[in-house]
Amino acid sequence: MNSQETVFKRPDREIIFTFWKWVAIVLSIFLVMYLTANQLASQNVHRYEMFMDWELRIPLVPWMIVVYLSYVGVFLLLPLIMKSGQSIICLAYGFLTAILISTFVFVAFPGQLGYYRPEFVSGFNFLFQTLYEVDKPHNLYPSLHVTFSCLTALGMAHQVEIKWFRVAIACWALLIAASVVLVHQHHIFDIVTGLMLATFCYKYVYLRSMEKAFGTETEKSFSADTIN
Repeated sequence: MNSQETVFKRPDREIIFTFWKWVAIVLSIFLVMYLTANQLASQNVHRYEMFMDWELRIPLVPWMIVVYLSYVGVFLLLPLIMKSGQSIICLAYGFLTAILISTFVFVAFPGQLGYYRPEFVSGFNFLFQTLYEVDKPHNLYPSLHVTFSCLTALGMAHQVEIKWFRVAIACWALLIAASVVLVHQHHIFDIVTGLMLATFCYKYVYLRSMEKAFGTETEKSFSADTIN
């Protein structure tokens, strides 16, 4: 497809409307389910510690909070990269599936973060304290931060065939995965399960939705290079 030869393009009204419509839908469902699961987990006395003792020696790297929060900025680039409103809808289905699966796990198997949360973080205290305030340390595995970032990166790479962009977006996703540990929000197990969930939602929800929407041949033209 010729539209895949460029990374960014000016979105038409359909793409803009579809993007913000589904942002509202997904965000609303996410906030209700994620916050409810976190509240239930905080009241549960039985929590699972899915980490090794050596992980607790990983130092806090305060500036990595910038990488951690970069997801918001990259996510907002989706209307400039996704080639149609339907592509955005297919990706939204992937996000919703991830939210539903992770919420079940959060409630059924509440986690306990092994890291101590400091009362003051030099240079980035406001960001850390805001994060601590809104996110209790129980919705750990799978890491939705990793899942959402990976799913976003996969969706973008699926739409753009340019190799330098795919390498760049893959590196960014890896940095996000590293950041969730280096800001002491997650453990290694959370990253692994987050990547597994993203892969599942990409392959069995996003790609299959694309196939139904555009047909087998169109879907293959979008994804062949990504798979190779």
